[in-house]
Amino acid sequence: MATSRKIALLFAAENINAIIGWVALLFVARKMGASALGEFGYALSLVGGFTFLAFFGFRMAHVKRVSEGLDLGKCIGTFLSVRLVLISFMLMVFASCYWFWTVYLDKQIYDIQTPGLLLTIVLYYIVFLALGVMTATFSGLEQSARVAVPNIIGTSLRSFLFIATALMGWGVIWLARSYLVGIIVISLLSLWYFRDYPISKPDKATFNSYKSYAMPVAAASIFVIFRQHFDKIFIGIFWTETQVGLYFAVQRIAIF
Repeated sequence: MATSRKIALLFAAENINAIIGWVALLFVARKMGASALGEFGYALSLVGGFTFLAFFGFRMAHVKRVSEGLDLGKCIGTFLSVRLVLISFMLMVFASCYWFWTVYLDKQIYDIQTPGLLLTIVLYYIVFLALGVMTATFSGLEQSARVAVPNIIGTSLRSFLFIATALMGWGVIWLARSYLVGIIVISLLSLWYFRDYPISKPDKATFNSYKSYAMPVAAASIFVIFRQHFDKIFIGIFWTETQVGLYFAVQRIAIF
């Protein structure tokens, strides 16, 4: 596929997702209110703020090494191993912080009142981060359709579930479940495209190649995560979920 067509496909996918997502957000805002959006947005950012521990520049390193034509099986095996270790580390740190706050200090997370909401968001991020191995590989191989098609289908399904949640009054938990269902669908479709790709045992040379590229750009990947999530966390700390919801809704409209 020509570069111009790849760019056009990705641009079209982003705009389709944006339009459907904007409509879904309007339904949720009107039917469920700012407090529901705020509770969901705060939970999304609270867990998302820990995801920097699963990046450290290795995604960019994977895209770079795959695009350079290194052994694809070893590249995938290396990045998959690194990503799984970092996901485990992220979960351990998050669980420790959650225990320290809720058990050791005996405090509550006042902006999150829905049972199971945090767990659903944690599951969403686990799938999202695992999916990153496949999407980064597709990006390195310049196979934009394999990124765009699953993303359009999964994100559209998520938006329709958002609308159904707002109309049926299913509650905040189904906003999180919509995200989880959407990312699972994207992952399954991506896995279908990924089924014939080789996965080899990583070796030290490949890992060192990844590490040498990842370390200098790690700060940039961490900053992106902080910029994306920490504003909602700070608003939630000093104000209520209603203020988080008002900010979250405006921000989502602005970036669509």
